[in-house]
Amino acid sequence: MSLKTVITGLLFTTFSFVAFNANAALMNVGGVEVFVADVDKYGKGGASSGTPPEILSFVSGANIMDTEGGEYEYKVTFLYKQAVYNNVFNAPDGQTIGTDAAENDMIMGTFNVSPGSYLAFSFGANCNGSFLNCNDVSNGSNVESESATESNFAVSEIVTEGDESSFYLFLNDTGSNPDGDFDDLIVFVQLTKTGEPSEVPEPSSILLMALGALALARYKK
Repeated sequence: MSLKTVITGLLFTTFSFVAFNANAALMNVGGVEVFVADVDKYGKGGASSGTPPEILSFVSGANIMDTEGGEYEYKVTFLYKQAVYNNVFNAPDGQTIGTDAAENDMIMGTFNVSPGSYLAFSFGANCNGSFLNCNDVSNGSNVESESATESNFAVSEIVTEGDESSFYLFLNDTGSNPDGDFDDLIVFVQLTKTGEPSEVPEPSSILLMALGALALARYKK
């Protein structure tokens, strides 16, 4: 193999890695699609407040991964609950919003996620009056509702336009067993990407890698 082939192959591989990450986005991993028409009592029942979103379908048991990584600003808005239990959404930076919120109450903040990692949010279900001792379900360990014996959630389609992404999250707190109506806590999540992850090589790093390969190839000669 010629030296030119070695260097060209290295540059192509490295630039392909950067291009792949530049075009990657948030994505739902796993889960089973559920149509609202098939869900019993979605957005109905006692101990309810707020307004559930009008969505055709969502994915039960999905987990949200960011294949690109980066820094984000977030907004999480409380939309609806149909639950007698105290349930809470835990944001990546430690802020929370729960079933004691009023419709359209919001939390805002920032967080960072590494490439190929799940977003670090979770739900707490069946908490006490102070939202402690919750039955937690974390993004990355969520399972499909029909097979779950503990709390779980569903995720809507992730809509991305430029640096902004948005989606809905639907909690089942397993207050009723089985619990598959996806309405015990519904929040709307909006993310704005503000920075690139440090793990992605800069162009200068790519050049240094190529020069290193060149020096190694000459040394082996």
